[in-house]
Amino acid sequence: MNFPFAKRVGRLLTVAAVVAMALLWCRDGRLLAQDAKPSAYETLLKDAKTYTGLIKLHQKGQKVYAELASGNLNKDYIVLISIARGIGEGPLLGGMSWGFGDDWLWQFRKVDDETVQIVRRNVRFTAKEGSPEHRAVQLAYTESVLFSLKVEAKSPGGALVVLAGWAIAAPLAASRWFRWEE
Repeated sequence: MNFPFAKRVGRLLTVAAVVAMALLWCRDGRLLAQDAKPSAYETLLKDAKTYTGLIKLHQKGQKVYAELASGNLNKDYIVLISIARGIGEGPLLGGMSWGFGDDWLWQFRKVDDETVQIVRRNVRFTAKEGSPEHRAVQLAYTESVLFSLKVEAKSPGGALVVLAGWAIAAPLAASRWFRWEE
């Protein structure tokens, strides 16, 4: 005898078995057979205190990590270098610019997947575009790479996490919106 109903039931049972196996082996895109390991981002910043602001910072013990999103890269940041206290004479007055009026423009530049550079841009010396003087200014007053920072991890959103150290943290620690925890 031929039972067409039995073939349908057999196909349904096969499909149900495949679905059941898929549910047993995989949940939320991860195989259950493997232990879900935390990402490098989660491991690095576990128990870190997060400070939000212009640049998201994470403090873990004595280390400070900066989370640089794509919007933070290749963008100018004004760095005002000033002293908290002076001697009360000449240019050494509290709150005066330490650079003697020569404040800096920084940029964070991604070199590759493992490196971010902090570059001080030359904005003091300029010349008309296309002129011989412009070429001379470009050759004589180049942009300076101040720091080269290793990318420690990437956030789930794709931001680069670098060990900031004093390169980034010192200017931000002096600002009013960022305070260190004692």
